[in-house]
Amino acid sequence: LAEAQAKIPKIDQTRTLTFGPVNKKEYLPDGTIFDGGAGVRWGNRAAGLYRFRFHVKGVANEKGDLPMIAVELGASARRPVVTADLSSAFQTIEAEVFAEASSGLSIGVAAMGNRFFTKKREGGTPRIQIQWVEIEGPINAQWPSRAWHGYFAGVPTDDAGARAILSRFAEHAFRRPPEPSRIDQFFAFYQGRRAAGDEFETAVKHAMQGILAAPEFVFMIESKTGSEGKRQPLDDFEVASRLSYFLWSGPPDEDLYALAKAGKLRQPGVLVQQARRMMQHPRAARFAENFTGQWLKLRTLGQMVPDSKKYVEWEDTLQDSMRKETELFFLHILQKDLPIAQFIDSDFAMLNGRLAYFYDIDGVKGYEFRPVALNGHKQRGGLLGQASIQTLTSDGIRTSPVKRGAFILENLLGDPPPPPPADVPPVKETTGATLRERIASHRSMPACAGCHVKMDPLGFALENFNAIGKWRDKEEDTKLPVDPSGELVDGRKFAGFAEFKQLLLSRRDDVARCLGEKLLLYALGRPLDFADRPVINDVVQKTKADGDKLSSMILAIVGSEPFLTK
Repeated sequence: LAEAQAKIPKIDQTRTLTFGPVNKKEYLPDGTIFDGGAGVRWGNRAAGLYRFRFHVKGVANEKGDLPMIAVELGASARRPVVTADLSSAFQTIEAEVFAEASSGLSIGVAAMGNRFFTKKREGGTPRIQIQWVEIEGPINAQWPSRAWHGYFAGVPTDDAGARAILSRFAEHAFRRPPEPSRIDQFFAFYQGRRAAGDEFETAVKHAMQGILAAPEFVFMIESKTGSEGKRQPLDDFEVASRLSYFLWSGPPDEDLYALAKAGKLRQPGVLVQQARRMMQHPRAARFAENFTGQWLKLRTLGQMVPDSKKYVEWEDTLQDSMRKETELFFLHILQKDLPIAQFIDSDFAMLNGRLAYFYDIDGVKGYEFRPVALNGHKQRGGLLGQASIQTLTSDGIRTSPVKRGAFILENLLGDPPPPPPADVPPVKETTGATLRERIASHRSMPACAGCHVKMDPLGFALENFNAIGKWRDKEEDTKLPVDPSGELVDGRKFAGFAEFKQLLLSRRDDVARCLGEKLLLYALGRPLDFADRPVINDVVQKTKADGDKLSSMILAIVGSEPFLTK
């Protein structure tokens, strides 16, 4: 027995892959077909950059629907690795991602919309076939790393070299040349680490950590000089930082920083040219993501998870597609120099195959987003036709005309309602009554009537969209017809969503003012007050004179007095 055991090859279990738990459906010579997906685990490993390769193909359902592969890293707090469309032929999909050090980390592989297709029984479930999976890492494309070459390569390993490294690193971190006295502090820390026995690189890296904990790195510090009570102009470095964090949510790039260092950024035309360049840069996607997250409360999407038993279409891929639609819609309007009125009504939508399927729009396949002409689906034009907005203004079970009306007042018309009284009872559940009839009880209360008469008609205009944004003609619970008609406080009436959007377009100046306020607040990072009203007026007028374009409004804000002063 001992002799037989000695012949068994020893396998390093930390370097093997195991599948499970899985739904195994078919085992074929060219791979295993999975119905709902699979988990891949590998043993103890170091943190670092890993390269993942999946050799897979899609297996269509009876209707010919092909899936996508959505790979995530982690167990509870999952992070996406790759999402890609699959064809009926094998293909190798590759991605690189940084993975933390842990044991038994899993990768989930699933086809798009599996749960939806399974519940609806529409042609069966598309599946994926995995021939092999390969994980490589931790890897370094260059060793020593590019960062090491940028700071340590060719620098003498003495005190002069350490000071040079810390000065260059602090300039990048602080987004401006640091004061010599500040470098003295970090250099003294380096010397203390050397005296304690640290090697040169170790001591310098400890000092670098101190720089990254400094207020100049963590915060945008704008020093004030001159007369108290008077606003002072920003210097070029401060303008560069304010502009880059506004439009990129990150530090200046080399071009912007070079102009600031040369003292040219505030020259006539240079700031405008840089702002235009930055709006067209891929990093502007961060602006679209963060600003829509703040302005439209898009960050709250998914916090009130819809009831998946009632809304069988709901699944993670649909939620992600909803959020992406709104972000890319904003980015498209920005980069194509489109007018602000497109936020109210547009003849296009940013769709991928999953969202188009949900909207019942034919001819759109795949996970990638693209602008799609709406033609006979005009109800989807503009922000209010997007499922993300309709979902985050519902409670996960049913629609909420009150929340939707308040959302329109606050985020599109700039007229937010006051908070409700503390002692207002909830809407009563009444069998056989429509939501409009049940909410009418609130409108009859004197403490509530003033706000409800403003909010409710706006919210009821969206009643054709259910709690996750699906178009409907009848309420799910009562099966009674939806009534999307209403009357605004100024006496104007509308019969449905299309007429309501036309009424909103007649208030495009209010929409522009509201958007201008939201953008200026975001750009300055502070609440606005009465002293900012003339600035908002000027921004709106300049925007209107230049075609009411979103890009024009941003340029007007970048050139405004509050943006360029402290």
